[in-house]
Amino acid sequence: MKKLLLTCLLTLCFLPTTYAAHPQCGKTELSSVMKDMKDALKGYKTAMKKQDEAGMKTHSQALYDLSVKSKEYVPLSISDKSSLSAEEKAKYAKYQKGMDMMAKAVKKLMNATDDATRKAALAVIGKGNKQGHRNFKMKCK
Repeated sequence: MKKLLLTCLLTLCFLPTTYAAHPQCGKTELSSVMKDMKDALKGYKTAMKKQDEAGMKTHSQALYDLSVKSKEYVPLSISDKSSLSAEEKAKYAKYQKGMDMMAKAVKKLMNATDDATRKAALAVIGKGNKQGHRNFKMKCK
């Protein structure tokens, strides 16, 4: 009985799970772009606290450029293949729509002239960020 239990436990320990990380997880061009977006957003918030208009302009432009660029890549959570199935194409279209919404929100942030408008735009960006990560981010650990 003990041997059977030990065998079962060892077998379960070494079975791959459905949550196992993809070998490329965190090492794709998209993950690099997303990291740069995170850095640009942090930079914008820091510049906003310091009332640094030039810094806000620089970081918001970088954030916009990166959000447009990110539409070119397919998240690993959708597919790691060059050709997409019909279901994967639908998911990719949803991802692209979300990134379009992100780019529009960043454009509003770029054109904002007062802190209230900036905070409202940042709230929209934060909400989109959270929703996008919930739908498309792959857990790498």
